[in-house]
Amino acid sequence: MKTNRFYKNLSFVFLSLLPLIVISCAPLFWDTLKYARQYIIFEDEIKIEWNNPVALSKKNLIKSNRIYIRKHGQIIWQFVEEIKMSENPSITVHGNSFSPGKYDIGVSTVTKDDEESRIHSSLDKTAYPPTGWYIFWIMD
Repeated sequence: MKTNRFYKNLSFVFLSLLPLIVISCAPLFWDTLKYARQYIIFEDEIKIEWNNPVALSKKNLIKSNRIYIRKHGQIIWQFVEEIKMSENPSITVHGNSFSPGKYDIGVSTVTKDDEESRIHSSLDKTAYPPTGWYIFWIMD
């Protein structure tokens, strides 16, 4: 009987620590959202520009870029479009494809070997401004 009580108490301690572990990881993601710069958009479309990785650009290894969008604060990305490699890559995103709301923008690089990089988010620390950014699309 004494052994069973010990294991009951041990499982209670473990289960009570689990939420603390999850909660302690959350600020890493939410702090980024807290400090990111919000750009309010009233237009029907916006033009987004970015720089490709210098190392791949110099070696002429980039085939295209893929553009993604997701609701701000969410994890799942939605594919928007793939565009061919260019010196000054950019895309015009049209608001009629999305409902009004807050969005993050992401870009990945596709090499000539069809290998896709991770998605570089507008919230990344390497984005400009360094705090990251997202859009708040208000459409009439």
